[in-house]
Amino acid sequence: MKSRILRRAGALLLALALACSLLAVPVAAADISSTLSISADETEIESGGSTTLRLTGAPNGAKIDWTSDNAILSLSPSSTDSSCLVTAGTVTNSQTAKVTATVEDTTGDSGTATCTITIKKPQDPTPPSKPSITVRLDKNSAILPIGGSLTLKADVTAPEGTSTTLNWDPSDKSKFRLDVSPYDSHTATITPSSSAKPGDRVTLTAYSQVDPGASDYCVIEVVPAASPQVSSVQITTTPTNDGRNYVDPGAGNEVTLV
Repeated sequence: MKSRILRRAGALLLALALACSLLAVPVAAADISSTLSISADETEIESGGSTTLRLTGAPNGAKIDWTSDNAILSLSPSSTDSSCLVTAGTVTNSQTAKVTATVEDTTGDSGTATCTITIKKPQDPTPPSKPSITVRLDKNSAILPIGGSLTLKADVTAPEGTSTTLNWDPSDKSKFRLDVSPYDSHTATITPSSSAKPGDRVTLTAYSQVDPGASDYCVIEVVPAASPQVSSVQITTTPTNDGRNYVDPGAGNEVTLV
């Protein structure tokens, strides 16, 4: 009898010890990641831009936590945590960041879903396009006698509504005077000053006020003043008895240049 009681007591203690050991073993939470999905696995946003990520597959009543591994991103979850507004700060070079949604349901099961975001550096501003303007002079080389002057005319083509006003620029302002009509900037007259001498050269450039790159030029060389030319000679003669005309140098006849 006594041995039977001892055997029963031993079995009871063994069962109790086994039950305690089972209670001490933690039960691992199930991974529910396979049911979770973010609206994009990868996406891009501009520096300072934003995008909205949406989470699907989370169980009802689950706790959702949005996090990022890069402080350049600012996260603003919705009231239900099922979506999150992601805003990027200003960057000078492209960067990548990862946004993670961690989900834990009411039974303790948990899982994650991630999205990799590339923050693009700002694009260099595109310079405004220039209107298509052309400038053409009527001469690209010319001579300019001392005491004379030279007038150049420019032909300008430009889109409708674009100014065709020109600026004129001589390469040597000390030896040449430039006159441009205030009423017609397409015509300019250049005159050598008293300090100019034969062999001197000047480049006269005409360029658009709207697009200085639209231009044309004329190379001008100073030459000696032109000598007076005789166009005709008038001689007064005295008729002779034999019907011929005779020029008597002593008779006061004059040769007149005309």
